Amino acid sequence: MDVIARELGIDPAELRYRNFLQPSDLPFDRGTEIVLAGKGVYDSGDYPQCLRRALEMVGYEAFRAEQERARAEGRCLGLGMAIYVEETAIGPYESATVRIEPSGHLVVYTGASPHGQGHETAFAQVAADQFGVGIDDVTVLHGDTDLLQYGVGTYASRSAPVGGSAMNKAAIVVREKAQRLAAHMLEADPADMTASEGRIHVVGDPARGFSLGELATAAMPGSPLPEGMSHELQATEYFDVPGIAFAYATHVAVVEVDPETGVITPDRYCVVHDSGTLINPLIVDGQVQGGVVQGLGGTLMEELMYDEDGQPLNPNFVDYLMPAVGNVPRIEVGHMETPTPLNPMGMKGAGEGGAVGSPAALVNAVEDAVAHLGVRVMSSPVTPNRLFELLQAAR
Repeated sequence: MDVIARELGIDPAELRYRNFLQPSDLPFDRGTEIVLAGKGVYDSGDYPQCLRRALEMVGYEAFRAEQERARAEGRCLGLGMAIYVEETAIGPYESATVRIEPSGHLVVYTGASPHGQGHETAFAQVAADQFGVGIDDVTVLHGDTDLLQYGVGTYASRSAPVGGSAMNKAAIVVREKAQRLAAHMLEADPADMTASEGRIHVVGDPARGFSLGELATAAMPGSPLPEGMSHELQATEYFDVPGIAFAYATHVAVVEVDPETGVITPDRYCVVHDSGTLINPLIVDGQVQGGVVQGLGGTLMEELMYDEDGQPLNPNFVDYLMPAVGNVPRIEVGHMETPTPLNPMGMKGAGEGGAVGSPAALVNAVEDAVAHLGVRVMSSPVTPNRLFELLQAAR
């Protein structure tokens, strides 16, 4: 897109605005299918607004003025942007079990497979919200077929929207069962019951009700229950995915290039990201920032190198370059929340967003910094020695 903009003499942001699908165009069937996922239909979003917010965050107009002043001084500043859509929340299903213990504690099981993304916190939040308890009152278990027979796992940014939807569904079933039991014990109407602060009580009268622990005890075998109700406050539910939820974001990178050495210094990085409804924005920030750092490493530093005989030249972390605190800029993240209609909570995935957009934004930024010198950057990683060679060739 930047190459096209440069050749047509159009601002790269303006070219993107001219080519966006508009919110009124969505849902939009792109006419192709995705492996394991089926039809590709862009479900919801506001792509122009996403770019607009990211450019406001970075101060786009002010940067262009600063860029001109820097060039007059012989400095090379560049700004690159990249906008992407990514299929997330891929099926076919996910499972969850929610149980209230006689202690009042919630134990939940998920068929997803957390391995560091913060799923335990997010799933605990989803379950806790239905009962008005804290996440410390919820134990999340996973990865054991002795506990939960069916599950799909973690891939394709699916755990929160698919696993979280199953968790929410199971928690609602258990909460409604608890409300029915409490109403029976109070000789009240179940429709008049609500949940808050770990109690099921009459709406507007928290004292007229029972704690979750009391209700779990009352639901044990041997206790009288409403007609047709099974013992134990527990439910296992499944969420079947009706379609793909597309997350999207705008990445904007600002870099400075030393025209004499080819050394690239990332100065700023801004992302505006839309994963639909967010369970925990702090976790999403971490996902996006970590992905940006991964993309920065792959674009500007990391490369497996071999000699002519196929022997590795950088087999250890002394010679294999990776991002560190000193060469990663501050990564600013903004959120949009456009709910998807494909699950009850409106969630989309977030796991891969940082890594998807950063390589293109960074390469565009490097080329923008040196394009006035006649340099075209057509491959990555863009290491200083390669950029130095391009600068020398342009001279």
